[in-house]
Amino acid sequence: MDDKIIGNVYETFDYGRFRILLGNRNIPSIEKISKSIDDVGSLVIPIIVNEKYEIIDGQTRYTAWRERNLPIYYIVREGYGMREYIAMNTTSVNWRIEDYINCYAEYGYSDYVALREFEKQYSGKLPKAVIRSVSGGMVSQVPNKAIKDGKFKLSKEKSEIEKVFDFLSLFEIPHTMRGNAKLIYFVLRFCYEFNDIDKAKLLKQWQDYSTQIQGITDVKSAADAGEKIYNY
Repeated sequence: MDDKIIGNVYETFDYGRFRILLGNRNIPSIEKISKSIDDVGSLVIPIIVNEKYEIIDGQTRYTAWRERNLPIYYIVREGYGMREYIAMNTTSVNWRIEDYINCYAEYGYSDYVALREFEKQYSGKLPKAVIRSVSGGMVSQVPNKAIKDGKFKLSKEKSEIEKVFDFLSLFEIPHTMRGNAKLIYFVLRFCYEFNDIDKAKLLKQWQDYSTQIQGITDVKSAADAGEKIYNY
């Protein structure tokens, strides 16, 4: 054959040689690959590593082979790193927004580090969409494109953003409103930034009357509900 040889496939049992690339996603379940190994055996589908033996593509295969004491098949591509890793993986398996945040945070992007800390600190208290929009200074949208492109920036000092989150965390969303929680938090955020609103009164009124409000479908109806509660 006249085809050009551009690389070699290597085989090894030296599992400790390989490293997870900094910023790589958490390893998903290997159940699907394990079932494939049970059904047809271990196929020769090489993982791709760089000259430092950081895994650019195939960390799930690597994990499954290692756990079963099977040989690792690999190809070396010198110079590959985070950008190549993102490009290769986003063409096969969709990345979640948290994957982008974690990746850029691991590479020391300070705004992403702060965003990741916010999501850990306020997880379970606020929806991630609200955390991301407030952090990025968006009113009713989530800055997903900026996050993916590595261009996300905090809208204010970290301490000022934390004050907004602490305020929003005081408000428990009634069960009847949870499907539209993001809309409610957008309105509450506006109330926080609007000086003429008595924040203590708003919280007290919310605790007393929010369960009586229904019919929220958009930002306007959420704002109307907030006004009714405040003046109930």
